[in-house]
Amino acid sequence: MKKNLAQKTFPFITLVGFILIIVLSLFSLEKAINTSGSPPSDFSRLVPLAQKFINLLAENKWTEATALFDQVMLKALPAEKLARIWTQLTKQYGPFKGQGVTSTQVVGRYRLVYVECKFTKNSLSAKVVFDQQAKIAGLFFLPFTPPQPYAAPSYVKTSSFVEKEVSIGQSPWILPGVLTLPRSKGPKPAVVLVHGSGPNDRDETIGPNKPFKDLAWGLASRGLAVLRYDKRTKVYAQELAQKKILMTVEEEVIEDALQAINFLKKQPQIKTDCLFLLGHSLGGLLAPRIAQRATSLRGIIIMAGPTVSLEKVIVRQLKYLAWLDGHLSPEDKKKISEAEAAAREIEAALPKKDLNLSRRFFGASLKYWIDLKKYDPIQTAASLSCALLILQGGRDYQVTKEDFQGWQKGLQKKLRVTFKLYPYLNHLFFPGKGPSSPAEYEKNGHVALEVIEDITD
Repeated sequence: MKKNLAQKTFPFITLVGFILIIVLSLFSLEKAINTSGSPPSDFSRLVPLAQKFINLLAENKWTEATALFDQVMLKALPAEKLARIWTQLTKQYGPFKGQGVTSTQVVGRYRLVYVECKFTKNSLSAKVVFDQQAKIAGLFFLPFTPPQPYAAPSYVKTSSFVEKEVSIGQSPWILPGVLTLPRSKGPKPAVVLVHGSGPNDRDETIGPNKPFKDLAWGLASRGLAVLRYDKRTKVYAQELAQKKILMTVEEEVIEDALQAINFLKKQPQIKTDCLFLLGHSLGGLLAPRIAQRATSLRGIIIMAGPTVSLEKVIVRQLKYLAWLDGHLSPEDKKKISEAEAAAREIEAALPKKDLNLSRRFFGASLKYWIDLKKYDPIQTAASLSCALLILQGGRDYQVTKEDFQGWQKGLQKKLRVTFKLYPYLNHLFFPGKGPSSPAEYEKNGHVALEVIEDITD
């Protein structure tokens, strides 16, 4: 029997006892993590909506709860069926006590909100999947796993550095962060870490993994100070939604990265003429644009930075996930066709005038896409006077060797640029074997030592 895309990308999901797991109208859903360069998601309204949905279940308001479903979900899970599922949950796990922590994830065209559901006997994680119209397109009840303590990779020497909490930016967008400082005497060279897409925390946490923490601690163990911070779309999700800001990458990424660089310039422990910027995925794409305005940078490190347009990156990623097991279902074909149509609309929008900039494609406004279409990362990188280090994982299916070759071809005449391809690393720069898949991101891993060494050389 052929699997649909959801099944292809959910190999590690297990059922909670006899509880029904609903995977309806889902497409490419598990840990495609959106550091691929996909646009920001509107979690400021989706998190409260998911919480509202759980409250409606707890209050036995089944009709109101199913009113939040898309048509496919509504047909497959009418109010009476949803009521039976919730009743089964409370029989097995006891009365509902309340909600706990929430977390979010972007996968392809979908937005996932995880809500901890506390029952008297145990807690479950409700995984609520939203489509682009903010309708619930899927529902899972999974075992709740409390956040696990971070286990540092072997190349980290925790005795060689200290960390202090800091704040960067200006009102109303002040962001919490952490500065990792080597214990060695004298001013240190420093690097700012710039995230991929989505409401990332300072560690770029994905599943049990914290690649930015690996980088910060690994680099600090070798004498570099590192500044990382929580992203604006994570810290101020609700405020951004209330203001109804049509964001571009300026608000999402660039303004705060520039503020982080300015923060380092004011720190007495930092060697201000030896500042670097490291961008991962979307952050890598935008690193040249940031460096163009932060002329004091000594160099930039681009990790898995796309050179193919982001709408094409998304379509390419969906196709890859669809073909993971060699089969393409009619539903898969439909979703790919829809994504290709959206990509064509974005491509055609740039030369036009009098556009509705609030129209949304892949979760972001048309204004966001037009801004990106006007930016040429390769041309911008070629114009920089600072050094460039461009890193790529050979097993990365989100930002691929095609993108890496784009950098190589476009910068072949540029001096002070170094290219590194790691055949066995994935999008997070974690080692692995065989074709990469979303399931990898749920396994514990660390940024490879050779990446740390190449950055510090």
